[in-house]
Amino acid sequence: RFDTPFFAHTDLFAKRRYLLMMEEDRSPLAMWPGDFELHLVGRYNVLTNNLIEENSLVLEGSAVAPK
Repeated sequence: RFDTPFFAHTDLFAKRRYLLMMEEDRSPLAMWPGDFELHLVGRYNVLTNNLIEENSLVLEGSAVAPK
C-alpha cells in the first residue's frame, strides 16, 4: 500500500492515513520511516471529471517517526 497512490478528501485525512500505515506492524513505513514521504500529486475536480496535477510535499516520514 505504501507505493500505491490513494485518494483523500483533504491533506489532513491523507496525513492521518499515512500515520496509521506507519503504525502497522512490520510495514515498510514502520520499519524505515525515513525512506518515505507523502506527496500531493493532484486534485480531482468532480464537476469537470479532470485531475489537476500538483506536486507538493505534505509530510516527511522522518519528521513523524517515533524516536
